Amino acid sequence: MAIVATTVIATFTANASASTILANNINNPNNTAIPGGTVTLNGALAQQFTTTSSAYILDTVGLYLQTNSVSTIDGTLSLEIWDTGTANVPANKLTTLVSNLGLGSFFVGGSDDTPKFIGVPTIAYTLSPSSNYWLVVNTNSRTTAQLSWSGYSNYSAPDVGIPANVSPWITGSWFGPIMPTNDFPRMEVTAVPEPSTAAMIGCGVVTAAVAAARYRRRR
Repeated sequence: MAIVATTVIATFTANASASTILANNINNPNNTAIPGGTVTLNGALAQQFTTTSSAYILDTVGLYLQTNSVSTIDGTLSLEIWDTGTANVPANKLTTLVSNLGLGSFFVGGSDDTPKFIGVPTIAYTLSPSSNYWLVVNTNSRTTAQLSWSGYSNYSAPDVGIPANVSPWITGSWFGPIMPTNDFPRMEVTAVPEPSTAAMIGCGVVTAAVAAARYRRRR
């Protein structure tokens, strides 16, 4: 019986540590840059996503960015998580996931106006179940080149965890929308189950396994 229980725990732990995709439209065709030539030098871009019915700890964020001048892009990038206000716009910054990422080094080897993928591990941040969040791309100390978030157009339902009819917003005052609804910045958000949730599920699995083993032994 002990061997059965140990095996179940080990199997569950391995599965629980696997990342889950909460939002993903990275592989959609690139149709446009958001917001293209209208981006402010030190503005911010945001895209909403939703969580499932379980709590998760943020793991990795990936997105496509592009610049009109690889040779002159400067400044730094930060990725932040914001909550949602009553007007369905970013309301309060909850945490900074990544800060001071140098844009010049990021675009080395790239081409002007060509999207480049960035996938970065983030700090551990717990996302509440069934909640709306905004992934915000913020920049600092840029002086010349424009920075855009590569997007795509999809006039049906968007991909995993990305709500329909949500537009990106720009700058600290979050004025917008700046483009038609149903156009989405390309991004991916992955997470792992929150430990307490995983532990509760694991206990249930082990309890069922122990009960089954006792039943077989009595027979």
